[in-house]
Amino acid sequence: MVKQQQISNQDVQQAIDSEEEEEDEKEVEISLSVRAIPLIDLLKTAISVESYVMWE
Repeated sequence: MVKQQQISNQDVQQAIDSEEEEEDEKEVEISLSVRAIPLIDLLKTAISVESYVMWE
């Protein structure tokens, strides 16, 4: 019976590891330039119209 419990624990751990790997694969890496361009455009526009940029 102890051996069955060990196998079950291993199966559970493998399932958890598998789910974590799938979650990691789903995350798409977005480069800094792709994320920064909208902010840079926003700041340039604010400067050109002599306005402010605020966020909470």
